[in-house]
Amino acid sequence: MEELKSAINWFEIPASDFDRAVRFYSAIYAYEMPTRDMGHVRMGFFQHLPGAGTGGAVVSGDGCVPSQGGTKLYLMAVLIYSPC
Repeated sequence: MEELKSAINWFEIPASDFDRAVRFYSAIYAYEMPTRDMGHVRMGFFQHLPGAGTGGAVVSGDGCVPSQGGTKLYLMAVLIYSPC
């Protein structure tokens, strides 16, 4: 079985000022962060290679509120079947 490099496969950073957050992360990572409206949520995507690392986005919209709770993390679920 292949060993996981990270149990985290996606993260979301909530932003109350989406445009400011996208400018900030674009500046510190020196690339133009792609953005997309996904229904009631706006997302700005961090660069990553699908299947080769952890991806994430800055998010703004209903329920996306910066707080002491911090970033939302999504964990990789791995099902291992071991016959008895």
